[in-house]
Amino acid sequence: MVVRIVRFVTFVASFVLLASSAWGWEGLFSQKVFSDPETGVTRHALFLRKDDGAVRQLTADEEALGGASFSRDGKEIVFSADGFLYVMNDDGVNLRPYDLSGSNAQLTVDGALVFGAPEGNISKVWVRWASTGTRSLATGEFPDVSFDGKTIAYDNGAVFVVGIDGNRKRLVAEDGGYPKFLPNGDLVVLRDRAQPELWIVDPDGQREDDRLAVGGNHFVSADGWVVYGAIPKWGVPTKGWYATNPRTRETRFLASGDDGRTYLSVRGNLADSRAVEPRGKLSVRWAGLKRQ
Repeated sequence: MVVRIVRFVTFVASFVLLASSAWGWEGLFSQKVFSDPETGVTRHALFLRKDDGAVRQLTADEEALGGASFSRDGKEIVFSADGFLYVMNDDGVNLRPYDLSGSNAQLTVDGALVFGAPEGNISKVWVRWASTGTRSLATGEFPDVSFDGKTIAYDNGAVFVVGIDGNRKRLVAEDGGYPKFLPNGDLVVLRDRAQPELWIVDPDGQREDDRLAVGGNHFVSADGWVVYGAIPKWGVPTKGWYATNPRTRETRFLASGDDGRTYLSVRGNLADSRAVEPRGKLSVRWAGLKRQ
């Protein structure tokens, strides 16, 4: 009996050590760092949550953060602070302004900057090349760049796509918004149902739309997992952050939603996530253990 107890304790201790020693991924998130109840002013900062769980603040507190994302190679971060666009190294150093206003910016694999910004009172999607300058591509907002850097999806009351050269503009989904590309070219869109729902849409219309998850504030990781906040119904706070593999439908718990963090982009291998849900319940299959 003593031997069995020792072996069990050793197994549990080893499991806890392995499960907590690395999370398998790193994430950018925004979080409120200041609030003045008299003026109503709140300020946010951008943070990097490292693989080991350590957190590093990357920016000073800003009144508005308009999104942040890793470059496709994970070596740079592009973000919007108080309406202006910046880029920095992935460790927060070498901050450079773009001298552009905008939000929801991304860097393509070819180094172009894609972002949303108003022209007068009209929301537009823009691209900036270092060699040829900045040009408007479409009327809309919330742009997202395909993994090959050739196509941009955007929201203009429906989901559209356009080539990064401004050609081949077309409607792909009348029902949905906030499009995000998957590596195979499909799109994940948010649909307004009784609860927020994420659906996979084939831009070519060859396959039926496929319901993926209940949630919002979504984006797609470099390894093709859909990351989202679990939102059981409209108007309530995020209950937690999860990632779902759109091919296998395997779902992993990533982080709690009760700390006020809004995740914006991740890098690393989400399949190796070892985060543990509150109350000790595992939301993943790991080391041969099946969730109960």
